Amino acid sequence: TISLVICSIALFLHGYLGYFSRYIADDFCTAYYAHRLGIFRSTWFWYLNWSGRYSASLLDAMIGSLGPYVLPAIVPLTIILWLITLTVFFLKFLHGLDNRFLTSLVLAVASLFTLFLLTPDIRQSLYWGQGMRSVVPPLIMGTMQIILLYYIRSRDWTKVHHGLWSVLGFLGAFLAGGFSETYAAFQVAALLVALLALVIIEKFRLSTLSLLLGSSFLGALCALTLVVLAPGNADRQAFFPPRPDVVGIVSISSTGLLTYLLGLINSYDKIAAILGLYSLSALVGAKRSQEMDSRLSWAVPVLTFGSMFICFPPAAYGTSEPPPGRTLILPTYFFLMGILVWGTVSGNRLAKKQGFLAFKILPGLVMIAFLVSASIHSIDLYQSKAEFIAYAREWDKTDVSIRQAKQNGEVQVSIPVYANWAGLNSPNDNPNFWVNRCMSRYYDVQILTSTNVSPIRP
Repeated sequence: TISLVICSIALFLHGYLGYFSRYIADDFCTAYYAHRLGIFRSTWFWYLNWSGRYSASLLDAMIGSLGPYVLPAIVPLTIILWLITLTVFFLKFLHGLDNRFLTSLVLAVASLFTLFLLTPDIRQSLYWGQGMRSVVPPLIMGTMQIILLYYIRSRDWTKVHHGLWSVLGFLGAFLAGGFSETYAAFQVAALLVALLALVIIEKFRLSTLSLLLGSSFLGALCALTLVVLAPGNADRQAFFPPRPDVVGIVSISSTGLLTYLLGLINSYDKIAAILGLYSLSALVGAKRSQEMDSRLSWAVPVLTFGSMFICFPPAAYGTSEPPPGRTLILPTYFFLMGILVWGTVSGNRLAKKQGFLAFKILPGLVMIAFLVSASIHSIDLYQSKAEFIAYAREWDKTDVSIRQAKQNGEVQVSIPVYANWAGLNSPNDNPNFWVNRCMSRYYDVQILTSTNVSPIRP
């Protein structure tokens, strides 16, 4: 209960900071084209001219068409939806445990808190609209797919149901794969491994589960193909160095993965959170009456690091460098899922040793670990609120002044510009700079800056 409360405080602060999100950089571009072309035509425009991420473009257009006033609700609602999804996910795998709902909720809150803490650039991964909509939705959808697989496996179905589940599996994987190249590649690999393992286990017998996995794999493969073959990729590639060869891709990916892994343990609060999540899952595993397969002890780490590594080659191939910090929320999510499963397996096996000393100290370790990590993280979040509030306040004033100038018939507006909290490009005094052009199109008036970009003073 204590872990639930202190981790919930940190998540609440994330939602609170997200309430002050505003349009930044690319957001103006997608909102402009959403209003000009409509949701589906703008999605097609971006597919032809910039990126194959059709699902992300579709969601960007939907949000953009609603206007900037919905932004404050996006991050809090996303966190709530994610928590609900994770709670249901854990409920499916905790049969027979006392206080199953409370345990599932604690695991969901602790997992999401740890994810946000470990993600290298949580500001772009969660608070910035364009960044979040490329990486968070597929993770939520992927978790939902696992819930669906477990639900389908638990009962018998008619042939009509088989067809419906197959269509749903295809569409789910197809939509999830359209959010990013990184997730599209991971999804194909993950579903292929799962399908092969199931076929071997079931001795090549056709079942509802194999049909769903097969249709999901087909959907994932179609998604990856569409993302890779998008005409807009060539225009985007022009901003980066020539593509490296296979050796170069492996080298960039390996170096990027190593740097990323070192970053996971570069502070006390991160180490404490990882230790707390592992200990919590070990306690859950110890309470499971059903003995878990011992082979998972080595299979889980292999699959976890394999999943994490797959997140790096797509960026190395497309940009000749490791993924940006916001994209690294994907391998972080897979890392934490691996920690949860591995901890559960370890706790389940060690619980067979009567009076094993570790289980006497694990509850206290969980509480202390999350108390330390969540306290440090919550303090950092609370101290940054002034920055978010000040930026939102200043930008709201600027937005009003631009709209007023437009209403007065002015064709050019000079605005003060402040460095945004996401570290993204801001407009400048060059009317041809891409941010200026996006903002000018969005407001239908030429945007220039009256001063150099300066930091916000709360």
